[in-house]
Amino acid sequence: MKTILINKGAILGLILLLFSCTPEDITYYDNNTIDIDSITGISLIPNHFQVIADGRAELELKPIVYKTVDSIVAINDRIPNEWIEYYEKSGVETKRFFTTNNQDLVGEELKVWARIKGTDIESDTVAFKVREPLAEDAYEEIVIPVVFHVLQTQADIEAKGMKLRSDRIEQAIKRLNNVFSGIASKNANGVDTKIRFEAAKYDPDGKLLIEPGINRLIDKHNIIGYGERSFEWFIRDLVDNVDEEKKDDYYFPENGNNINWPVDKYFQIWLISSSEYEDFGDKVSEECYPMSKYTDADLSTLPQGLKLTQNETNLYMGAKRKGLKIRLQDFVNTRPLSYNSKHNDWMYYVGIYFGLLPNHKKPYSAGWSWTGTNDYCDDTFLTYVSWYDSYYGRIPYKYNMNRNSTMYKQINGFGYEFLAENIMDAPQGLHQCITKDQAARIRWIIKYSPERQFWKSDFAFTGIEDL
Repeated sequence: MKTILINKGAILGLILLLFSCTPEDITYYDNNTIDIDSITGISLIPNHFQVIADGRAELELKPIVYKTVDSIVAINDRIPNEWIEYYEKSGVETKRFFTTNNQDLVGEELKVWARIKGTDIESDTVAFKVREPLAEDAYEEIVIPVVFHVLQTQADIEAKGMKLRSDRIEQAIKRLNNVFSGIASKNANGVDTKIRFEAAKYDPDGKLLIEPGINRLIDKHNIIGYGERSFEWFIRDLVDNVDEEKKDDYYFPENGNNINWPVDKYFQIWLISSSEYEDFGDKVSEECYPMSKYTDADLSTLPQGLKLTQNETNLYMGAKRKGLKIRLQDFVNTRPLSYNSKHNDWMYYVGIYFGLLPNHKKPYSAGWSWTGTNDYCDDTFLTYVSWYDSYYGRIPYKYNMNRNSTMYKQINGFGYEFLAENIMDAPQGLHQCITKDQAARIRWIIKYSPERQFWKSDFAFTGIEDL
């Protein structure tokens, strides 16, 4: 059986395809089991241009096998691995999934090609570099106390038949640790940031929390989600605590705790129920970025792309700075996101909060726009979403993208194809990897931003004031 695979492009793209393509322009894929004697060609597509030599990071060399001169492509899982042999020019042992801890290879460019076993059918040569790993003592391990302020309306609770389960918070903290420790992925440039997250055990009054890491609040009047203006006032009064006398008009704490905990003791994540506010991520979550630095900060390694005010005295801690705001409905959503989603995975906003920048262009169809031409990390790919923008080259880019509507990305002209798993990737990515360059940005922000100093306090774990 032969299958024609057509991109999920814009209608305009389909129209152009119909009017400008001949049958020879269409790539056919054969998903039948094939015979080795029918293979007429092979090519290799690496998933990155470099790999860290730590024995764990993994670079894939994806083989594409052709059956006829008409470029009918055989589906990879129909090709036994033993049919393909991989070679490296200098004799380094090479396989489809390349990994090494050989420090002698650091800085070297490896040139690899593939051959169909027992034949003279070979691919063109592809190249990638081997990169130095993080030193064992590059970063000291730190533990960040985290509390989730769960804000639900009474109507929301009644509609779902329950409050947000505590195991959802436990899973979220586990995911944070898996991503920041690097164990969630074998990405070619992924690393362990040496940052760990732990649920707060005590509230600001030193009382033991019934549910570690959780502070539940109920909105009395269902004001959440009543429109943009109402919501902005809700955030201002609730999170900024502008008017202490009026706060009971908006909410009541189940356990008597305030919604605004000390920023120097807790990493706060507000999960806010908002059934009607679908562009919450764009309007609120993405605005929670670091905004200041210490006067003695190391400017030689200052993360570019952020506007950091040099001030640690009389620092106004507005809603943007006090913590991360996530729409509850987006947080609990387990369905795959599409390329035109109006929000991203919540892990993406954690990256924003710790100083990372987006590495994708957001689609006009979602009402979003390009957030920058560079994420200032040399080990990530900047990706497109919009076929229209890519086709007409309307926006500056690090790499031109094709087929960006799924979690698999392909880069035109460079020969790379990869699984989008970086936490700053487009909505349809997996958001499970932090690269070496991104880790350096995060560690700088944690060290030099006055708004991110909660890791220095043990109060959330002991209930005793730090000396």
